[in-house]
Amino acid sequence: MINVWDEFTQLQEVVLGNVDPALVDYLDVEEAELVREVFYQTQEDLNTIEHIYTKCGIQVNRPNITSKTSQLVCTPTFDTPGVRNPLSPRDPFIVLGNTILETACYKPECHFEYVYYKQMFTHKWNKYKCGWQRMPQPLLIQDVDADAEPVLDAAQICRLGDTLVVSNTGAANASGVRWLRQHFDNYSIIEANTPVSGHIDAQLKILRPGLLISPHPLEHLPDCFANWTKLDALEEHIEYPTTGIMFRDDDVANTYPSTGIISLNEHTVFLYEHYKHTHNYYIKQLEKHGIDVIFVPFRHSHWFSQCLTCITLELHRAGTNENYLS
Repeated sequence: MINVWDEFTQLQEVVLGNVDPALVDYLDVEEAELVREVFYQTQEDLNTIEHIYTKCGIQVNRPNITSKTSQLVCTPTFDTPGVRNPLSPRDPFIVLGNTILETACYKPECHFEYVYYKQMFTHKWNKYKCGWQRMPQPLLIQDVDADAEPVLDAAQICRLGDTLVVSNTGAANASGVRWLRQHFDNYSIIEANTPVSGHIDAQLKILRPGLLISPHPLEHLPDCFANWTKLDALEEHIEYPTTGIMFRDDDVANTYPSTGIISLNEHTVFLYEHYKHTHNYYIKQLEKHGIDVIFVPFRHSHWFSQCLTCITLELHRAGTNENYLS
């Protein structure tokens, strides 16, 4: 089934990202040696995450990587050395209710990410008769802020029943938000303004109605969260050993991995294994609020600047179309 209305009810099916080792061939020799080792270890970790998800009753799908996804892509308006690494399916895709939505990214290397998932989505569409929409893809000849073409990453959207909270700056523009309002008018759409910028999944995590995680003060979040309890999520941002945008999220300043976590349900979350040693107080705060933790390995999460929400695209949660804000 294709069904996701929130970020916290029982998780039943996902797409888990992967890495394409062939993309490393575009790097200089010295850098390629480092990245190949990172990719090898990441493949091990992702396979372990898949095993853990499966043990928790979650059906896991993976991207379809072929030799052609790492070949030079030429279009009338831009060229790009292959399609971006398929590690973070939640950046370009989101399930809204019973509809798969493919959004419109401003990065050339992301333009054809759908090829990793097209066969899978086609199968789901035929099997479940779900909705499937794709935003018009930008020509990428104008600045994102020009608003001439709609731009919106899926990771700019947070689901809360019949409400969507949308980060309207960063990997989005006003036209992108307007397109979302026009095509999903069955939702109440709340725009999150400054200081929320960029992917909201790494800045606002709803654990359950009334309880959230964010690095931002409650008074700086949308008014609908004013009376909620907030757990703090503060990270020390670090420098990275490479600048290869084919492999990593480049929005380091707005990425808070302790916010971008995945819920199994309202009482259990998945966390990176190294948090056992680096986030003791944070884990105690989760436990204080009745949240159990399942640890998963991802040794190079900071290198990729990817949260668990980035690498996990939810396809089915048990929740329904609820009004959580009345």
